[in-house]
Amino acid sequence: PDPALAPLGPGADPGALRRALAEGPPAARLYAAAAGARLGPDAEAVLLEALGDPVVNVRYAAAASLGQVAGPRGREALERLLASGEEWYVKERAYGALWRLGWRPR
Repeated sequence: PDPALAPLGPGADPGALRRALAEGPPAARLYAAAAGARLGPDAEAVLLEALGDPVVNVRYAAAASLGQVAGPRGREALERLLASGEEWYVKERAYGALWRLGWRPR
């Protein structure tokens, strides 16, 4: 396990998530984005930023995590992602996240 991810347990400071996503190598950022869901709604803003990561795997992990923590702003971002030119598997994670949040296609 990466020691940089140790502070990402439940109730962690979203600043720890932000640092892990900004400073880590791609694999560490992927695991940080996946761990972001454990932080609860406080992680939403940081996970939204991670949707813009240059590494596609980080983006899909962020989209999946948003399915557990997103509020209205996160749901809107995931809906926009579905309509974007994003990679299909990031869109698939966004779709699944929206489904978990109670969204249904119109």
